[in-house]
Amino acid sequence: MRRTPEALVFSSNPRPKGQGASGRAPAHALETADSRGKSSCLDIRVGLRYQLSVPVIARFYGITVKMYFREHGVPHFHAVYGEFNGVFDVSTLEMIEGDLPGRAQRLVRDWAERYRDEMARMWKTQEYKLLPGLD
Repeated sequence: MRRTPEALVFSSNPRPKGQGASGRAPAHALETADSRGKSSCLDIRVGLRYQLSVPVIARFYGITVKMYFREHGVPHFHAVYGEFNGVFDVSTLEMIEGDLPGRAQRLVRDWAERYRDEMARMWKTQEYKLLPGLD
């Protein structure tokens, strides 16, 4: 069986339960996402891998949309485009944090307008659902 390469993304995402008191991935950890969108965290010091509860809810035009169910605060989602990141409020679709370029922000907002209700439901129930991308 041939294995597809994994994409590495530096991460400061919340760790799964039992992975430390701070709730953040350590600097020596890399988040990985394989071709199926399954995320895990690789500890580069010792080569240990553990699953993250970070569902990818959509992919389109090189943008990956994720929802971190263990985070608190206003319902929000994360959009990653290459080395750029943005955090968007689900209700207003305002980018509340990040450095996502303007064109990518517009694409994310166009997509999010279509699926706002589904994302709000996911946040409330914390049940993963893969959503379609932009046509």
